Amino acid sequence: MIARIFFVSTFIFVAFPCCAQSHYSFAPLQTYSKSDRELIQKLKVQIEEEIDQTHSPKRYLINNVYRAFGKHMRTMVEKNQFIKNDSLQSYLDQIVDRLARRNHFTHPPKLVLIQNSPDVNALSVADGTLIVYIGLISRMRNESQLAFVMAHEMAHFELQHVRQKITESIEGEFLKKEMQNLADLAVGDASVDNLLNLKKLWYYQGSNSRSRERQADSLAFEMMERAGYASEEAITALALLDQSKLAKPDMEFMTQLDLPDYPLKDEWFKKRPSIFSKPREDLFFDRDSMISHPDLELRMKILSNRVISTESTANVQSDAFVKKMIKLATFQRIESAYIKNSFDLCLYLGLRLRYRLPHDAYLTAMVSKVISGLRERREFDYDYALSLSDYTIGYNEELKMVNEFLHNIKAEEMAELAYYFLNSPKNFDVDNQEHYYILWRICNITNRKDDRKAIRAKYVDRFPDGEYKNEMILFDGYKTKLPKKSTFVR
Repeated sequence: MIARIFFVSTFIFVAFPCCAQSHYSFAPLQTYSKSDRELIQKLKVQIEEEIDQTHSPKRYLINNVYRAFGKHMRTMVEKNQFIKNDSLQSYLDQIVDRLARRNHFTHPPKLVLIQNSPDVNALSVADGTLIVYIGLISRMRNESQLAFVMAHEMAHFELQHVRQKITESIEGEFLKKEMQNLADLAVGDASVDNLLNLKKLWYYQGSNSRSRERQADSLAFEMMERAGYASEEAITALALLDQSKLAKPDMEFMTQLDLPDYPLKDEWFKKRPSIFSKPREDLFFDRDSMISHPDLELRMKILSNRVISTESTANVQSDAFVKKMIKLATFQRIESAYIKNSFDLCLYLGLRLRYRLPHDAYLTAMVSKVISGLRERREFDYDYALSLSDYTIGYNEELKMVNEFLHNIKAEEMAELAYYFLNSPKNFDVDNQEHYYILWRICNITNRKDDRKAIRAKYVDRFPDGEYKNEMILFDGYKTKLPKKSTFVR
């Protein structure tokens, strides 16, 4: 069982400590939006360029697929799915530029975008865009490892695998039944079912065959060596991508929730039925990612036989800059997990990082928001199911236990845990406005009326023009995200 941690002091919220915590100053990264017309226009042009290269008897159908992809990409931009950050963009662009120049590419990526998703993934998209997930950037420990994954996707472009896959799918009539969905999307008359079908196609086109994956691996390996990256890091990169495996699971980070006035309970960590660790029967597709590609261990073995000891360094760009980008991505991955309603992953990542940075105000706020946020969602079956997955297929043992913990803890226990966690002298940051607001909300859902008044009074006194001043008047409870005219059955 998890070791207990006990503190000698207690904390009463009206007697705040006199000094603030020191912490890494992280603020959630900006994203592209519908106002970024230049990017949206560029995506339109890219699709038309791809359409001009179509040479097939079924050109019309193939071009409908490309236009559907183009529409989907522009919609993602408009819905704030891509990160807009000069430093991260420069980090990736320099890798792509170096790989392309040193290898004299015929079909280099036209654009690199960073998707605000916690998944460890990268995609080569039909319009010529290379998409790198923020989760992938945070997972790679050096530039060479990231360069291999990006080179792998660039190899798909150079070898024309994406175009081949789409053409084969159309000419083989595999996607014949999807044509009406694509047509609806192309003219803007799409339903939810249309979008789901497009998503199936979106991931299907990225799920390349074993032979194509090995071709991409082989070319990516050569690309790395020509570009001066440490090719042996390719094997490490593949190993890091398999998140479902941990050599030594360690749940010590959960002791942060073992509080003197509200200690952890054994029943919160009991195992759930094994059915939840198996794939859901109604899933048509799984996420396409490097780890879902076939024969991962075999691919690692093949590449390891090709490694030649070199004097190449793991980082071509400065070590300090690479470390800074990895750290930035690590924090943003936690933020993206919260935005995507992956609350178990968010709590897992937040607690893991906070175990190393116990005084970080952002991480403390995120842990508090996840636990209290799940409590608020417990009143709404749809929202609770959206925020906490029943199924843990692909989870490592640590993440699986966090998921079990969140399923086992009762609603009222969640609220109390959130209260005692944030209402602690070790955790509450008197200079962090969000801490006051989160604690104020927690007091609302735990019916601590006197505490709530005292928190607001202390907040207004410390921040007369604070951003949460007008929010901390009338409690605006959580509202369901259930789509109108929808029926949800858990």
